[in-house]
Amino acid sequence: GYDVGGGVGLDRTWRDDAVGVETGLNFVQLSRRTGDVTEGTQQLDVRATAQWRHDLGREWTSVIDGGGVLILPVSDGERTVVQPSFGGALAYYPAWGTAGLSVRRSIAPNLYLAQNTITDSAIANAWLPLPWLTEDRAQPKLSVQGAVGFSRTQLLNLTSGTTDSSFDIITGDVALNYAPKANLTMALRYNHTRQTSDDAALMDVAGYARNSIMFTLFWRYPERLAGEIPTRSTLRVDRSNVTPVGEEQGQGSGSTAR
Repeated sequence: GYDVGGGVGLDRTWRDDAVGVETGLNFVQLSRRTGDVTEGTQQLDVRATAQWRHDLGREWTSVIDGGGVLILPVSDGERTVVQPSFGGALAYYPAWGTAGLSVRRSIAPNLYLAQNTITDSAIANAWLPLPWLTEDRAQPKLSVQGAVGFSRTQLLNLTSGTTDSSFDIITGDVALNYAPKANLTMALRYNHTRQTSDDAALMDVAGYARNSIMFTLFWRYPERLAGEIPTRSTLRVDRSNVTPVGEEQGQGSGSTAR
């Protein structure tokens, strides 16, 4: 299948608050092949979302958004469906590192399953320094990061306008990072992912469990960069956790949003 479209948004920012609205339109083709026969649906997705961001203090930021999706089938025999979408997040930005918790309900077509899906998810993540192996705690060499998440995906039936079945995904990830020099970084990461099966889907969803151990090594020569543009995106309204251009040296890389 394929999904093509576009959107437009408008934002307004104050000292501690920011609001935004966004709307979009997508044309979606979902195709399924059974033997020599190809079946599928065509639809228009109309989306609208409003978001409010608020800085709760010097280190905490909250985000709340809500909206909806209107699915207009082009094919005969299918119903127009309206589904709400909403979410919220709480982010923590200390002097070094980040942490956050987010929950969300989203509606989107899954091109691999050739069905529309409703996904409820919750994700917690953190990236924080460790005090060992460094002389200056403002420039930590050892850090730990991790994330844990759960999502339940329901398959939407446009013929009845209801959900048919669902499958779950559980994932956990933890990593230990060591940066002895500015141009050398090593990381040891473990990931666990488990997905339940769903035999009622139009295309079978297989269940599986996977454990992965990864080691990464990054080295750069020469050590000094001719120029560097750090990450500038952040949930904070006042952008106080964003490092100004030209002040990257001597700053903990965790001061930028991840």
